[in-house]
Amino acid sequence: MMSHSHESQAVVSSKERFAVGFLALAALGAGHIYLGNIKRAFLVVGISLIVESLALVMMASPAGPAWRMYLSIFMMVSIPILVLVDVLRLSHSGKSKMPGKSPGRIVLTLIYAVCILILLNGGTSWIKAHYIQAFRMPSGGMMPNLLIGDFFYVDKGAYNSREPVKGEIAAFHYPKDPSITYIKRIVGVPGDMIELRDEILYVNGEKVTSEYLSEPAEEKTRKEVFPDHAYEVLYSSSKGRTKEQEPFMVPDNQYFCLGDNRNNSADSRYWGALSREYLIGPATHIYYSWDARESSIRWDRIGKRIQ
Repeated sequence: MMSHSHESQAVVSSKERFAVGFLALAALGAGHIYLGNIKRAFLVVGISLIVESLALVMMASPAGPAWRMYLSIFMMVSIPILVLVDVLRLSHSGKSKMPGKSPGRIVLTLIYAVCILILLNGGTSWIKAHYIQAFRMPSGGMMPNLLIGDFFYVDKGAYNSREPVKGEIAAFHYPKDPSITYIKRIVGVPGDMIELRDEILYVNGEKVTSEYLSEPAEEKTRKEVFPDHAYEVLYSSSKGRTKEQEPFMVPDNQYFCLGDNRNNSADSRYWGALSREYLIGPATHIYYSWDARESSIRWDRIGKRIQ
């Protein structure tokens, strides 16, 4: 009886153990399938989906302390590592539970890998379309609050349950070319009277912008305060005179958007108010930041809530 059981198993060579590790990283559970641990493969997939779903919920939420973002990133990163460790541990004995020759295991594993990749790709596409999506800041139009090289999340489901809020940063489809995604700050909602004069923003006749916080040779910052948001805006004298905005009443179902880098931003001052249909969602947290000039990670920005 023991001899028959032993013959039904196939030896897992050192080269195959390397392949098993690769499979574990390439397709969730594929390494376990190759080793014949089918139930464990589906258990791994189930647990991973639950953990990653919880991580996405924490990432999408605009409220809460920064440690939630750190925890969600840790959860997302730890899953493939733990799966890899588990499958390598199982293969360390040099045996596979899968009866038959190696080609049979390969075929079954490939079929599983294709199916799981199609499933996960479909799930990822659904999440990006309806829930949360990652973006990268390519320009300096939102400095000093979003820097070139910041990677951040946008909550794509937020505006399904609430209206956009004055002062929040939102992603949207560029009105002149909807295939391009822009990121700006909403400073005016339907019915608001917007005016930008002498580097001061007025909303419904009230001054939103404070006096200068700093005034170096070329760059100076001011603070703007809304009921739910307070943030700094940048004015650069090297970019010339600030583009002003004559008093403008925001039409129904439209929003007035400005970049925080007021002398270096293509925003509603140039292309008009933004229709609600173009809005994607509010930006929530920075999950990674890369400084190309210094070739280094901006560790202090990871997990930062976007104001």
